[in-house]
Amino acid sequence: MSKEQIEEMAKLLESTCDKTECNHPRNCDLCQATYLYNAGYRKQSEGEWKKENNKRTCSICKYEYFANNTLFNYCPNCGTKMTRKENERK
Repeated sequence: MSKEQIEEMAKLLESTCDKTECNHPRNCDLCQATYLYNAGYRKQSEGEWKKENNKRTCSICKYEYFANNTLFNYCPNCGTKMTRKENERK
């Protein structure tokens, strides 16, 4: 996550807990998490490329492509961040 995103999230969180309108008055963490979720923040999904001959398949959305020697860091279909196995690194 970039520094700018962290600063933006911090500014959002500064204004979240107003006890008069809070949906979770006994749990500020839950209130803040709900606020960030409603603002569109999500955890980055992680997956891996499944290799079969020279075809690669995303483990999350099952997107397929034929790879020459290119291994994308992110799935072009769903945006999942891809991890690489040691034996597939260049």
